[in-house]
Amino acid sequence: MITGNPLAAKVFIGNHDTDSSFVWADASGMYYRPLFEGAYSLCFSFPGYAADTYGNIRVKNGEATTIQVKLASGPGLLVETPNGGEIWEKGETYNLIWHGYAVTAKAKLYKSGALVQILGEVSGTRGSYLWDIPHDLPDGNDYRIGVEGTYFSDTIGDMSDTEFSIVGPASIQKIQNNSENHIDILTEVSPGGVKIVIRGGAACIMNIAIYSLTGKHIIDVDRGVADQQSYTVCWDRKDRSGVCAPAGCYIILVKVGQHTMTKRFVFSR
Repeated sequence: MITGNPLAAKVFIGNHDTDSSFVWADASGMYYRPLFEGAYSLCFSFPGYAADTYGNIRVKNGEATTIQVKLASGPGLLVETPNGGEIWEKGETYNLIWHGYAVTAKAKLYKSGALVQILGEVSGTRGSYLWDIPHDLPDGNDYRIGVEGTYFSDTIGDMSDTEFSIVGPASIQKIQNNSENHIDILTEVSPGGVKIVIRGGAACIMNIAIYSLTGKHIIDVDRGVADQQSYTVCWDRKDRSGVCAPAGCYIILVKVGQHTMTKRFVFSR
């Protein structure tokens, strides 16, 4: 919830502030800080509100840079990736991402609601953790990531909204070959988007979503009924905020009943 009330928030500049050199906004919510020319990442936090980080804020010598910051009341840490629906492969490395500020934050792995292990601890404003998924984890579609931290005397945290999957290389290959469902995913990529054609299989409800190669959910493209011939949908390359996705490799994730299939495609420019 955004109230519009000013906050005497803590302002921390990543890769700059050390030894408690951060400052606080005044009671009116205003914040002034002289900085040398460059690009900075600013984290704004206040107890009882979700902290937020503004990256790549560019400052020029002799000029004022003005930004407007709004903090929403709620948990101080918000998990972004994985947040549900991802399929991650054992033996690969993935980036766990969350927003917010905590003095220290622990990333934890849960399966069916039970804690499996503490993956690692991160200090300061960094909201990510590179995780090498071990080969000895059991396959499953009931995993979640939780992040728990401290802010002053408060314990704050968040968890993936829904479950994601961890599978072995053989399972990934089986899914990508679509051998169980006899469904083909065809793509026609252009600079302005991608045309997705689903062919084969019995009539059923399907969900189609786009993910980045790191597992970040970009957008839900469509939810529809596929018949035995084909089902076509187009993605205009825009994410949930209406921002055009940059060049790179992406994953189409199609859920058909209890089965999930994926296909990669590339925007070259």
